[in-house]
Amino acid sequence: MTQIEFQAMPLYGIGTVARLTGVKPDTLRVWERRYSLGASHKSPTGRRQYTQTDLDHLQLVSALVESGTRIGEIAGSDRKTLEHLLDSSTGTTAAAPKPRVIFVGQRLASWLQEHQGYLAKCNAKITASSVIEFLDAASTNEFVCDALVVESTSLGPEAWRRLSNARECLGNPSLMVLADSISDHWREELDRAGVASAEFPPQPTELAYYLAHGVTEKESDAGHSSLSELVSTRPHAFSEKQLRELKEIGSQDSTQLITMVEDLNELETVCASRDGDTWQEAASNAVIYALVRQARWLTERALETAVSPHGRS
Repeated sequence: MTQIEFQAMPLYGIGTVARLTGVKPDTLRVWERRYSLGASHKSPTGRRQYTQTDLDHLQLVSALVESGTRIGEIAGSDRKTLEHLLDSSTGTTAAAPKPRVIFVGQRLASWLQEHQGYLAKCNAKITASSVIEFLDAASTNEFVCDALVVESTSLGPEAWRRLSNARECLGNPSLMVLADSISDHWREELDRAGVASAEFPPQPTELAYYLAHGVTEKESDAGHSSLSELVSTRPHAFSEKQLRELKEIGSQDSTQLITMVEDLNELETVCASRDGDTWQEAASNAVIYALVRQARWLTERALETAVSPHGRS
């Protein structure tokens, strides 16, 4: 039976984990020493390296400790137990688990080493095994995933048959095929089968869109999703009523900023409703939406400064 080795991708240093969990680096080191609760990897120089799974687990532990739970009581608990405790003790529902994505292929594994940011929003398993090795193993191993990204040199009838069979064994996850060349015929076949395809190496925006839209579409079974559901939300700082009231009493500078915020709010709504007929259009729309949303958020920060007592001239 073929054995597939998955490699976890260390993404974060201890400083980043401390910032994202609210736990001081010294405390993280103590937790690791006393409870074996910490980084699952270390660099050749001995620096702690945390995977996304490590970070997700520590965020749950941190939230419980913050609510008054003793670290010794929960240090050995698994994720489901921690989520249940968080829900029952604080009434706070834990964040939904990140989609489980398997990445297959030696070149793809190497590419991800240079583009690790795309792994932050999924629970990734990466194997440098060939697609053939993985497909052989998929029929006899209990691999579970929400999405599958495979890299292959080419795609033909036999490769597609094996890939389809393996996909069925995996529970019919969302699928993306990356190949050196994909003919128009096979691109149409993949589109009809609901499979995303792109040339290798992928455009970063193409892969980012797939990981967001492809997985969300599978989970919701809705056909299309609004971009506003796929990009992390930056809350609005001002309601429409607040903007109208500020415009009545504001200075010339603040009035200009208010108008900018209103225009960006409108543009953000328009961008969120756009999809795309092709991967290129969809990926472009996703980037535009994210940038407009960021511009609105930054303009609101400027407006907050302008209308604060310290910001008034």
